[in-house]
Amino acid sequence: MSDLNSNINSEHYKAEDALNNRNTIFIYVESESDISFWSSIFINKGINNIDVSPASKTSEKRGKQEVMKLVEEADVNLLLCVDSDYDYIFENTTDISKEINTNSFIFQTYSYSIENIKCNVNTLNDVVYESTKVENTIFSFSDFFTQYSELIFELFIYSIYDEKNKIGSFSINDLSKIITFGCNINIDKQGIDELVLLKDRVSEKKRNLDSLPNDFFYECEENLTKKGINRTNTYLFIKGHTLLDNIVTLILKPLQKRIKDIKYKEISKLDVSGVEKNKLRTQYADNIIDVIQVLQQNTNFENCSLIEKINSDIQKYKTLNS
Repeated sequence: MSDLNSNINSEHYKAEDALNNRNTIFIYVESESDISFWSSIFINKGINNIDVSPASKTSEKRGKQEVMKLVEEADVNLLLCVDSDYDYIFENTTDISKEINTNSFIFQTYSYSIENIKCNVNTLNDVVYESTKVENTIFSFSDFFTQYSELIFELFIYSIYDEKNKIGSFSINDLSKIITFGCNINIDKQGIDELVLLKDRVSEKKRNLDSLPNDFFYECEENLTKKGINRTNTYLFIKGHTLLDNIVTLILKPLQKRIKDIKYKEISKLDVSGVEKNKLRTQYADNIIDVIQVLQQNTNFENCSLIEKINSDIQKYKTLNS
């Protein structure tokens, strides 16, 4: 193995120690905010002797590119963890995607990013409960995101075609502008009005885009299906911050407010004194946590199907490391 000091920028600290200290597994991630996610993943698989940190100390240089600079030095004691972006979808069509999909010491999210996994429908009800201490019986995340995914699926394939062929007419960012919402979702109506408007935007955009080659469209859909990506879960593979900031947040915030309001009304109807009611309101308020904070800190995503893929990769790695 080449000398780390001559091959890696000094910002990639601890790398030399990773090779010399076989009792510690050093894991490099894209940023500080990724540490809790990847730490929980490895710890849940029984790998506790880990040191997880960003690949670069300099915040301006953090990101996937910085992690990938360490690829030649990756081994059983130096692991790399990255967001997939479109590299899982592109499989081995680019040098980076080939490296990510074939290197046993590189772990990826499979979703576009960590944010997608944190926002998976199987965990959002838990997020709501942790933030409000009340079960969500108001809004169906599963129904909404199934409908949402079906509406955006074909435009999603357009963006893949554009990205893969470097056309520049419908980028990932262009897709994000079409599929996001500009205001809070009407949770009482299960987001139906917003989905209708989304359908109109998608239809209009499709009319203004050149038709995709039929063979590409059907081949792409078939390949996506093999990877577990389909018309009902497309939301897991769009830009993660688009999903978090411009869709999920617009559901969670009004939902938390509605649940709080209902709880306060329930307290006001109790057959107890005013003093006791105020005490109960205060106790409840003290237990409420901002729902977005809960979501960002969420590590309860073992019920997301993509975690199974990551766990499988870790299990293979453990075999190599045994």
